[in-house]
Amino acid sequence: LNISSVKLCFKGFIFNVCEAFFCIFSKFTNALSNFTNREFTVFGQESGVELNYDEFCFVAEDDAGQLLGVITGRAYYNEVHIGDLIIGKGHRKSGIGSKLVEEVEKAYRGKGYEKITLTTFGFQAPEFYKKLGYETEFVRRDKDPKLSKYFLAKAFYDRATINKQEQATGLE
Repeated sequence: LNISSVKLCFKGFIFNVCEAFFCIFSKFTNALSNFTNREFTVFGQESGVELNYDEFCFVAEDDAGQLLGVITGRAYYNEVHIGDLIIGKGHRKSGIGSKLVEEVEKAYRGKGYEKITLTTFGFQAPEFYKKLGYETEFVRRDKDPKLSKYFLAKAFYDRATINKQEQATGLE
């Protein structure tokens, strides 16, 4: 199992599109990305908050280079947010998902981020993340429990340290 970081990961993008479309798409996404980064940064600075922005994409592949799984997301302000964790059907429950989450945790621990957050639906993986030490912050219930949305987080600091900090600053 090989896990590597990929700086550009086009979620849902079909790579066999015509070259002209890709060129237009690329210019648009670059302009959009530049605008978003600039305005996001300026607003944070005006608000007295450091942006600390970084996008990530880690992929797991076998020795033959076949894609087995991917995890994507972004880090900003004081948290890392996992957007997607997708494991190929034939490779689920093999430890690949845990390895990919672990790689994100290792990549961002000690770099000024306090926690990792994510959302997942009831039919997806709330129990998987709980086994990895993520705590449920909130559940937005749905009439279909499979579609209830779970908001989870894992602190880079232990809960006792956070409680002491909150008590010291009066944020309990």
